[in-house]
Order: sequence, then structure tokens, then C-alpha cells
Amino acid sequence: MNNRKLKFCPDLTQVVWEKAMMVGHGDYQRIQLNECIKEQCAAYCEDDGKCHKYMNDVEMEK
Repeated sequence: MNNRKLKFCPDLTQVVWEKAMMVGHGDYQRIQLNECIKEQCAAYCEDDGKCHKYMNDVEMEK
């Protein structure tokens, strides 16, 4: 079983607005964290598996 997991990327964070279920409750926003896209990102280095923008490992142990 694979115990490695991708870290979230601060650059891929999104704000998602959710509509209220009932009238009068108001819409709300939530933060959606997205995982690193690895090879598709210019900051990712395949040789050492690190993000060179944030200087950290992309994968972590569970």
C-alpha cells in the first residue's frame, strides 16, 4: 500500500462561493485546497521531487 500523499499547493488555492439552502440564510464562501500538479508545474523539479518555489518536498508520508 502506498503511504505517500501529495501536499497542497498555495498557488492552487481557490475560493468557492456556495449558495444558501434556504432564503435568508445567506451565501457563504469556503476555501478549496488543491494538490500539487507536479510535472505540469514550472517550479517542480523531477530530479529531486521538490517544489523550488517554496523549497519543500511535494510528497509526504502519511
